[in-house]
Amino acid sequence: MEVCSPGLGRELVRPAHFKAYLGSPVQVRTIRPLADGRREFTAVLKSYEDGVLTLLDGGNETALAQNTLSECAWRMMILWEVLRKMSNEIFDALSLLEKVARHTGRFYDG
Repeated sequence: MEVCSPGLGRELVRPAHFKAYLGSPVQVRTIRPLADGRREFTAVLKSYEDGVLTLLDGGNETALAQNTLSECAWRMMILWEVLRKMSNEIFDALSLLEKVARHTGRFYDG
């Protein structure tokens, strides 16, 4: 018998699993390709109701029946990737604000 922790990766199988990870990024693999040809992608799990997942992927909302998936999992690495992208966007915004402040000569000194 092998015992392991779901810490770095968690396969979502039961309704309680899906409900526990609402709002989290998940890695999805479908049995057959979607209309756009993808079989594997990462999206945010928006809702789970009666065996149907609603996923947010780049602003697009996709509903998939659980029985059309070969895998749906939460992975720690996905979360790190999302945080990295967010930190890059914040850094870019702060850099832009600094440039504007230098150009206008207006600085906020708290």
